[in-house]
Amino acid sequence: MRNLSYQTIRYPGCQIMKTLLHDLRLEQRRDVLKDVLENAVPTTTQDTVLIFVTVSGEKCGKFIQETYASKIHSNKINQRDCSTIQITTVVGICTMLDLLAKNKLPQAGLIK
Repeated sequence: MRNLSYQTIRYPGCQIMKTLLHDLRLEQRRDVLKDVLENAVPTTTQDTVLIFVTVSGEKCGKFIQETYASKIHSNKINQRDCSTIQITTVVGICTMLDLLAKNKLPQAGLIK
């Protein structure tokens, strides 16, 4: 891979989290951080994850560009409401564990 541009759209609270974790050093006091967040920040299952990938390169002797786009929403898993960020975080971990268990991890390339 020669070039990669990774961008995220995030809730403006990122600066607040940096303040809590680093400036107030709550990264070293996880019990306090957990208590603050659980009692002050509402949870939601109305989040959305957007994925947009554009690649350019040579394929079959031609220089081409391909694009992949997807929108992921919250869902029920085993009768439990799960947020989109929960689903998209755990899917990568489960996929890797599944590939490890089946001894099918490729040594190179993209896994979709």
